Amino acid sequence: MIESKHSLFIVGGKIYKNGLRSIGSYANEMVKDIHFDLCICSMDGCKDLTGPGTKSQVEHLFIKNIIHNSQKKMLLSDYTKFDIYANYQFADFSDFDYVIVEDFKDDTISIPARKLIKIPNDID
Repeated sequence: MIESKHSLFIVGGKIYKNGLRSIGSYANEMVKDIHFDLCICSMDGCKDLTGPGTKSQVEHLFIKNIIHNSQKKMLLSDYTKFDIYANYQFADFSDFDYVIVEDFKDDTISIPARKLIKIPNDID
């Protein structure tokens, strides 16, 4: 990163071992004032929701703030998350420019994103 033209921001807050992330009220306040070119996020689940969700209230607010301040938004997930409940929805699928998901056979799952990219699940 030292020789890169990219900037790296590390926000403060409590470090959570689950996901190796720094979130909390201090981190939430910091990201409110930062513009992001690209947001890449994942989800805990989305069953019976219109978009991705998380099981953590604190993470919900953090991700929501980052998505709000991002020019481009990308969601990465595997197909199993579509059958898992999450307590807090942080966006709608239509908010994302790209939704990248492992290919699934269930045609009842509808993602109204501007661009859906399915990755074949037989890649080793």
